[in-house]
Amino acid sequence: SLQLGELREGGRVVWRLVTVGAVVSWLGGAVVARWASGLTTELAVLLGAVLVVTGPTVLVPLLRQLRLRPNLASILKWEGILIDPLGVILAVLVLEGIVEESRHAVGTAAMTGLGASLAIGILLGAAGAGFLVAVVARHRIPDFLHNPVVLATVGTVLAAGNMARAESGLLAVTVMGMALAWQRKIPIQGILEFKESLRTLFISTLFIVLAARIDLSELASQVRPSLWLLAALVLVVRPLSVLVATIGTKLAWRERALLMLVAPRGIVAAAVASVLALRLTDAGFPGADALVPLSFSVIGGTILVYSITAPIAARVLGLSGSEPEGVLLLGAHGWARSIARALVDAGASVRLADRNYTNVRTARMDGLEARYCDFLDERIAERLDLEGIGKCLALTPNDQANALAALHFSRFFDRSQVYQLAPEGGRAALASAELPRDLRGRILFADGLTFSEITRRVARGAIVKATPLSEEFDWTAYTERYGPDAVPMFLVGQQGRVQVFATDHPPRPTAGQTVVALVPPDDSRRSDT
Repeated sequence: SLQLGELREGGRVVWRLVTVGAVVSWLGGAVVARWASGLTTELAVLLGAVLVVTGPTVLVPLLRQLRLRPNLASILKWEGILIDPLGVILAVLVLEGIVEESRHAVGTAAMTGLGASLAIGILLGAAGAGFLVAVVARHRIPDFLHNPVVLATVGTVLAAGNMARAESGLLAVTVMGMALAWQRKIPIQGILEFKESLRTLFISTLFIVLAARIDLSELASQVRPSLWLLAALVLVVRPLSVLVATIGTKLAWRERALLMLVAPRGIVAAAVASVLALRLTDAGFPGADALVPLSFSVIGGTILVYSITAPIAARVLGLSGSEPEGVLLLGAHGWARSIARALVDAGASVRLADRNYTNVRTARMDGLEARYCDFLDERIAERLDLEGIGKCLALTPNDQANALAALHFSRFFDRSQVYQLAPEGGRAALASAELPRDLRGRILFADGLTFSEITRRVARGAIVKATPLSEEFDWTAYTERYGPDAVPMFLVGQQGRVQVFATDHPPRPTAGQTVVALVPPDDSRRSDT
């Protein structure tokens, strides 16, 4: 899910957050852990390393809720994913120094071992990605075995990295995932879907297993130290690390302020703390059993604090986008432009896209926002700038192109918000194997309202018309006035919220909404009441 294009503006910030910012977070976390919990210096330094990570398992859902500007969201996402393996390696290296029973060895082990871990991770990750690209691109394995082979390769790379150097496997598989995302030789959509299913299953199970190890009495005994530690991390350490890391960057003060207010910890911190505490307890280090309750308290506390404060801060700072209600129309021909104009006049946000430059130019001359592009371009999301767009409608004259476009854009939109015109064959085409349900969008408007049917009606004088509903002129009055030949297409409500009429679950119009419909020529000439 990491794309290099996201680093064009924020790459320097990400790099500094995972280097300079990580060091500040580590040292600051160690100081406050020593002060708040009374841990020994060695254990405080270790806990500070563990709490460097910001969990992407918590951060990514939070970013979906915040709807930040793409640049800011990319910075937080990249920081969360890259800091995980680096934080784990740092914690393990600190542990090695502690086990050597030398405070000087803590810093020495951390510095000397980090380069070796990075080299191992990059080498093994690149090798694993290269192996998968080679066997898939040359069709050495059948399609139904792609996901099992990917999972086996990930496990092999993880194990090899950990065997070469403790906890280097996480960095190796992270590098492997990044390399797969950046290559262009094999498709990875199926791998991504498989990964999302595994992530939900494994993380849910792991949280339950780790939480089951916690003794409630130990957790209760660390309530006050945990609260002081949490407050210091949220109010002092995170703002200080962001402040130092962003010195000299082009980020506005509002963006820096929001970065200071988003740093939830997740499953990696919990897992690392549990493993390290076990090793130290077995080695007979006093106070090591406090690492787990302190870590879990910080994890739960940061999730609670940031999930409440981050959305409020994003709105106050003006960095949070609203619910994406815009409409993307794939096709900028004549009646598609009429639909776009009616929606815009009703208060909706609309963007047109077409491969025909004449259509795009005509739409722009009509005052509509239109882009020239190929619908199936791998980088279509970057070319179209889908920020604020929540729905996609395929309106081309080619049924197969509409189905392919709907399938392609389901990567960027919820499948319930991807639509296409009814195929020329009607219900028979929908029931056939040519357009299976899982390989197409929801069918627009009404049964049998194909591209050619709409074109025929428009040629006979039908127009796309927006009509506001009120308490006096409600939906019943509308249907009586325009009759059965009128085809409702959209409802536009307050603040430009658009609802699409689909054949499966059409919306229910209410007073205060505007109906955008294809009305017959006789009705189109009447004036609204």
